[in-house]
Amino acid sequence: MAKNLEIKVKVESLNQIENILLSNKLRQIEILEQKDIYYKTTTGRLKLRIENGDERLIYYNRSEQKGEERFSDYELLEISSANGESFFSKLYDILVVVEKRRVLYIRENTRIHLDLVKNLGEFVELETIVTVDEGSALKEFEFVVQMLGLKQYEEYRGSYSDLMLAGL
Repeated sequence: MAKNLEIKVKVESLNQIENILLSNKLRQIEILEQKDIYYKTTTGRLKLRIENGDERLIYYNRSEQKGEERFSDYELLEISSANGESFFSKLYDILVVVEKRRVLYIRENTRIHLDLVKNLGEFVELETIVTVDEGSALKEFEFVVQMLGLKQYEEYRGSYSDLMLAGL
């Protein structure tokens, strides 16, 4: 299983964060239109991500306890046909659907997501991939959190699906 370290915060303005990224010489990689279909499971989380026409099944498990680093173990399964939504909906009950527009930036092993989430608002999400060890990933992660000033915002420990289900 692959592993990453994450944070998600709701921000007042993605433009402000984007200006910080640009002032640090980071450039937009791409814009992703995403639809995440979360399925009911007994352990972890399972979602089908439809992204700019591509589909992949994502299973992940992470600690969402306050005070702990948010490391996730995850697995990806690329779907080669364009009917994953229909197929998996016959196998699993749908929990919730989350739609978002994601602007992607990358700094070393950290994916920086500027997300506009339908019915939820504007969020910044970081995912630092553990490539060597957790300590190295944590150091890089903390640098990006500091650079973007994310500590001033409230951190959301769950996923967008939790926020949707909570009606936030």
